[in-house]
Amino acid sequence: LTLGAGQTRIATWTETSAGGPGLPFYSVGLRGDAMAPARQAQTILRLRHGAFDPITGAQPELRSVLSAREPSRLHIVQFVTQPLEDYRLELESLGARIRHYLPHQALVVEADPAALAEIGALPFVRWTGPYHPAYRLEPALQLDAQQLAERFPKQRYNLLLFGTGDVHKQRVAARIKAIGGDVDKQDAGKHLMIATLESAELLEVAQWDEIA
Repeated sequence: LTLGAGQTRIATWTETSAGGPGLPFYSVGLRGDAMAPARQAQTILRLRHGAFDPITGAQPELRSVLSAREPSRLHIVQFVTQPLEDYRLELESLGARIRHYLPHQALVVEADPAALAEIGALPFVRWTGPYHPAYRLEPALQLDAQQLAERFPKQRYNLLLFGTGDVHKQRVAARIKAIGGDVDKQDAGKHLMIATLESAELLEVAQWDEIA
């Protein structure tokens, strides 16, 4: 596989041992340089909700209230190698916005369904899937609606945002106030906001595409 006008070369293959499963490997050559030494691909996604291989392993069960609702635009894109700049450029050319890295070999991206379908067909993409609220909440908060209401009826939370700047934070703050939440500190850090939310409000905010 070649990218970037032939300046980036990627080779992938599977190695097997007697009686063992096949293990994926790859090598990358950047800017026309020689191919780097082979590396074993790291296919396990390590999220707050658990660690799993999205293709060969069972994904942790999700509570319905912690599953992404339509029309969420946030998705995980896992690659056959570590994320490369050429991958990012290709995704952006299809209209996706790169949000942040996830271990291993994955990015959170914001994209519409049409762009996501094109992304999933790219030869260097291994898997795509929703970026569920369960992947954003601390383990202690990953409860069903009734349990969350009993344990955390109203709580102060640090909200990590993808965006920065006053305009973005004002928009998120306005949405929080519109559903009945209290914004304690709009600018608590570059990507941080502090808000006091009831349990149902927390579950609503966790669905928003602005929340990391």
